[in-house]
Amino acid sequence: MAEQKKKPVAVWEQALRRTLKAEHGKGWSLRESRGRAQLVQILEDRSRRSTKLDIIWASKNARLMLEAVAQLREYLDGGMDWDRAVAARAELTVHSTGTTKATKQVDWGAACDRFFESRSNRRSSTLSDLRTRLRRVREVMASKPRVTDGPGLMRRYAALHFADCPPGGQGRKRQLQDVSAFLLYCCDDLGFPARWMPLSTAKRQELVGSPPTTGQKKEKRTIPLMPEDFEWLLQRMLEDGKEQLWLMTALLGFFGLREGEICLLDVDENGDVYVGGELKRDVRALQSGAEKEERLALGLDLKGQPGEARRVAQLFRSGQIGLPKAVKNQIDKVSERNSYREVGAAYAQILKRYKPWQELVKRNPGLRPYGLRHGWAWRAHKYSSRPLHYSQAAAFMGHSVETHLKYYSSWVNRKELEEAGKKYNEALQSA
Repeated sequence: MAEQKKKPVAVWEQALRRTLKAEHGKGWSLRESRGRAQLVQILEDRSRRSTKLDIIWASKNARLMLEAVAQLREYLDGGMDWDRAVAARAELTVHSTGTTKATKQVDWGAACDRFFESRSNRRSSTLSDLRTRLRRVREVMASKPRVTDGPGLMRRYAALHFADCPPGGQGRKRQLQDVSAFLLYCCDDLGFPARWMPLSTAKRQELVGSPPTTGQKKEKRTIPLMPEDFEWLLQRMLEDGKEQLWLMTALLGFFGLREGEICLLDVDENGDVYVGGELKRDVRALQSGAEKEERLALGLDLKGQPGEARRVAQLFRSGQIGLPKAVKNQIDKVSERNSYREVGAAYAQILKRYKPWQELVKRNPGLRPYGLRHGWAWRAHKYSSRPLHYSQAAAFMGHSVETHLKYYSSWVNRKELEEAGKKYNEALQSA
């Protein structure tokens, strides 16, 4: 019986296998299987594993085969098992016309949809912002020249969409946080190659930038929230059914707290409020675990509402009303971040979207959430016929007398100083 002659190996097949060996070393091979390309990997123990690629075995598809191998290897080198890597490569490829499956790029539209779906339990306002940012990601990936990695995607995003977003602001920061979370999801959950990992925190900060300065930095004066506006705001929150927002706003305004100090509050059975630890500490101090002595926070009532500050504190202690969900979410992350900054940012974001607060800002241009704390200081010195001494107010607010005078002495005008001097001299002469 005559021996069957082997089919000669085509020149392009020889070139394909040479390139495969040069790019990936020994242990990888490509061959034909019923008109399609089959990838085989030979392991160290001589066992084999293989997958049939949906690529026609033809010279025009040689580059597609090599790209498929490269993509699969990236998944494996990133820690994925064989079956998941094969599935990920197949799922995220873009289908071309005909009977082949191209591997030149992943399906960013599908990835964006899946990421958005994974965040579907978020607030409607948060989802609206996320939808906008994912649409911008799609625009980035459709732009030319083609982006080929995660850092490049983030830099292109910034170049295309940060023109109207001030440097150093929360707008840039939150957008990059969402894009970074998306890329991490793509790599960790969808099996994207490692090159699509996002920028590091430090590199991301370079894109956020810093607020522009002209010559010497000028201190931005914080406007105090005046008593009548504070009372009006609290009433509106109750009328609108915003009990959680009301509680936090009332605590900050009645006790002169920094936003982040809401994490450090301790209310005893008598209704006295204490701020435990120290908010404005560096990372080294936080990591050391050294405890700072707690301070007493004094509740300053509004006229016609005696005992209201203490009532608010007792409500907080009872747990009958909680804090806003967005704030609680950030409080839960304080220990891992070693920072309270995002707690205040979450609260500020809620206020920014609240229409009565927007009305207050229109009436008082430059008003910020920190104005609640400054409003407490204003009442401490200007609201009562028996004002607090500056040293007392400074102690209740948790800063030095020097700091207190630096930021709060601007409310004392020349006329008041002249009047105070006159009364002092008159008292001396009548003694």
